Amino acid sequence: MKAQGSVEALGLLGGLVIVLLAITIFLPQQQSEIGLERNRAIALQSAQAIATAADDVYLAGDGAQKSVSVEFPDGYDASRSYAGNKVDTGNIFNNRTIGIYVIGAGEITAESRAPVCGTLPNASGEYRITLYYNASGHVMVNASC
Repeated sequence: MKAQGSVEALGLLGGLVIVLLAITIFLPQQQSEIGLERNRAIALQSAQAIATAADDVYLAGDGAQKSVSVEFPDGYDASRSYAGNKVDTGNIFNNRTIGIYVIGAGEITAESRAPVCGTLPNASGEYRITLYYNASGHVMVNASC
């Protein structure tokens, strides 16, 4: 009788170890995927907010400016992000893309109706981006082109 109780206890303990092992293997992977999806969503929301603000400033005309609060998520790569075009096309009026690169998620983009140029922040975090139109034919992001 005592031996049977010991065997059952060992069986339960073994089952518990297997369950705990499975949880410790799969839980970090799930959390990583959730974090990546969150970063992707933040980048998309920020890119869209900048593109929409660029449209507003462009439609308002000469001298118009607008500031927008955005967040650049963990994993943001400033060296691969841009306001305008990823590659200089030689024609500033074709540069209508806001691109935010997030490591693990890739490039997240939003299109503006207005030509844009300028720079995005150098690090992740929350920022206030100012967009300005000076009748030059394009919207400046952070007053730099």
